Amino acid sequence: MRLPLLVLGLVLAAPAAGAQPVFDWLTRADGMPSDYVLSVYPDRWGFVWFGTDAGAVRYDGRRLRTFSVDDGLPHAYVQGFAEAGDGTLWAATNGGLARRTGGDWEAVDSPIENLPVGRIWADADGRLVATSPEVLVRREGDRWRVGRPDEGLGHKAAPLVELSGGRLLVSGFRQPFVVVLTPEGAGGFRAERWPVDGLAAVPFGSYLSIYRTDRGLVGLLAERGRQVLSLRVDETRRRLVVTNAPLPIVHVARLAQRGGEVVGHNQARLRALDLDTGEAGPVLLGAHVTSVAFDREGGLWAGTFGQGAARLRSTHLTSLTDVPARRLVLAGDEAWATGGRAIVTVDLGALTSAKTLALTGARGISLAGADRFRITARASLWPAMSSYELHRLRSLRPIEAVAADPGWVSGTVETADTLWMGTYATGVRRFRKTPAGLVAIDTLGTDDGLPTGTVEDVARTRAGTWAITRSGLALLSGPRARAMDVADGLPSSAVYSVYEAGDGVHWAGTNRGVARLDLGRWRAEAVGAEAMAGFPVVAFFERPSAPGVLWAVTSRALWRIEGGEARLVDGFPLVRDGRQTVEDAAYHASSDRLVLATSAGVAVADLSAIPAAAPPAPPVAVVGATVDDEPVNLLGTPRDARLADLSPGRHRVVIEVAALRFGGAARVEWRTPGDAWREAPDGRVTLPDVGAGAHVVEVRAVASGGAASEPARLAFAVTPQWWERRAVRALLALAALAALVAAVRYLSQRRLRARVRELEVTEKVRAERERISRDLHDHVGAEVAAILTEA
Repeated sequence: MRLPLLVLGLVLAAPAAGAQPVFDWLTRADGMPSDYVLSVYPDRWGFVWFGTDAGAVRYDGRRLRTFSVDDGLPHAYVQGFAEAGDGTLWAATNGGLARRTGGDWEAVDSPIENLPVGRIWADADGRLVATSPEVLVRREGDRWRVGRPDEGLGHKAAPLVELSGGRLLVSGFRQPFVVVLTPEGAGGFRAERWPVDGLAAVPFGSYLSIYRTDRGLVGLLAERGRQVLSLRVDETRRRLVVTNAPLPIVHVARLAQRGGEVVGHNQARLRALDLDTGEAGPVLLGAHVTSVAFDREGGLWAGTFGQGAARLRSTHLTSLTDVPARRLVLAGDEAWATGGRAIVTVDLGALTSAKTLALTGARGISLAGADRFRITARASLWPAMSSYELHRLRSLRPIEAVAADPGWVSGTVETADTLWMGTYATGVRRFRKTPAGLVAIDTLGTDDGLPTGTVEDVARTRAGTWAITRSGLALLSGPRARAMDVADGLPSSAVYSVYEAGDGVHWAGTNRGVARLDLGRWRAEAVGAEAMAGFPVVAFFERPSAPGVLWAVTSRALWRIEGGEARLVDGFPLVRDGRQTVEDAAYHASSDRLVLATSAGVAVADLSAIPAAAPPAPPVAVVGATVDDEPVNLLGTPRDARLADLSPGRHRVVIEVAALRFGGAARVEWRTPGDAWREAPDGRVTLPDVGAGAHVVEVRAVASGGAASEPARLAFAVTPQWWERRAVRALLALAALAALVAAVRYLSQRRLRARVRELEVTEKVRAERERISRDLHDHVGAEVAAILTEA
């Protein structure tokens, strides 16, 4: 077998003693209708479908949607899925076949009728094949081809292998033969029994099941007799031939493959397989596994009978103890951790652990020298002891505490001559270290500058001793403390860690990101306040292989701080279950491992497994829509979806979009054509007031590294009111134009008549003036003539 790809390669390479796969679980608590998952199927678009005893479930990486008999399924018991060549998704149920049309399902008449369908599959030509215990059918166009072997098909979920010429090989028998179905006539098969040469008998209680892998045909004798056979098809003699000596294999009943990755499972465990040796790798999942499948990201899904569905992400985590741990320190190649019930030591060279000291109430541990440790237990501080002394002790109860506090002890740091002890009620207590023991110096409280008397921990850097509280950070200087909080730039007053980087810059970790501290100006600059909000930063570290990069450990994940930005290390979780949390962490430079104190025990993360490149963009899909708060069916495909025309009026349209990513984070963005991309909170695009006309919304998925997918689109149209229709608007426009023309003409004529009247008046005035002028001329002339005559 070729070297497995990422997931199984990490499985086989991980230390067998403590390697723990990282699983994402989906159960009823997450929205599954049932924890009895019968099948897992990733479809061509990127969704993962689960068949359960309570319906079919579609998962997009964020939301689960259940389809039941109310949505068209003929039976709630869904055994499997397959996609035909035309893209139709089919489901095998205990009440016959069903196919998905639009957003719902519909029962389909077939020769299987309403009997339980055990196996469903699509051949190389995209034709649907389904089996029941007594009949096999293949859909060819709109017709069914039916095969009814006389000897029956054996187990109803028997594996099917496609041979040349459209023939089908059916296995799963308790005898050393297989059944080959050859197409014959208009709608039937001819059944032939082909023997298996080299196999005298099938062990009692076993089935002979045959699978096609990249090595060719592989036969599996499971149940009581577990053997792996390599087989070849002898077309001439019409038989199968065993080409190797049977290889023993442990606890495997069924096989599944993707490329060179092969896994096997039965009713107790899931394992990686090596078909060259017949050996099974470490147990990946100890559960009653019913189905396995690989998604397009390389993740391995497993359906279980009673525990829900699980997705294997990787095995970069090695679990070393199951005792919850709260604090840890490193001393060379040893890690020491406390968690309330015991003190444990971990050998980081051999990745082994030993529970060394039972102590109820042990809360913290700190270094008191090169190889000396101090233990805080409830309200007490215990003497400094070497690892040798701790290994020898069975209990700390007989040892007298060197210091106590009624408010409980949170943590300690010390130098050559001074010890600082944080408490949960009285602030920070200082002690002088003398040959005779610890001598109390003073207690620093709120009157001395602490933001609160409840000190969660104390830490030491070259700048001095720090008090870490949920009300801010304080630097202790002699009998005084100088506090820093949100008023000084911290993203949150809830501080969980402080760290001095190699370049001397100080950093603080809060529950709303990290902050770079400028001690000269006593200011903080927040980094990642939005992206990291809600996840306490419990530790920092630096790696020699990544200079200039600061790594931050939150309660569940790893973050990369570089260039003033915080970026999640995608696909690299620090806990195996979403219910677990990281309480403390420390970096072991010589092995490039991160030691984790978690609520589930001490674990080690192999940092060499961090993905080297930014993740590609996941596909994006339109998964649903509501109009005026009522769900509507999607037409088309998840990449090119559309809605039926909406009724006239104004509407509120909400579009549900998913970035189909299962192994990490991604966000969804949307836009209308010509606009800028904007983020869709919670994967929803809300159009609050949509009017008449055609509308298009484009969506895309963006990975944590910034890579963007090809856009998907949703198109819909709102039917206009009668007055909003084009014809009506055209007529109204023509009427308005005609009215405008008439108005202009009327006004023009009116102005013309007014001008004519004005001209007539002017002409009359001129004529009158001329008459008067003539009369005056005649009168004056007559008078002048008379005067001249008399003269």
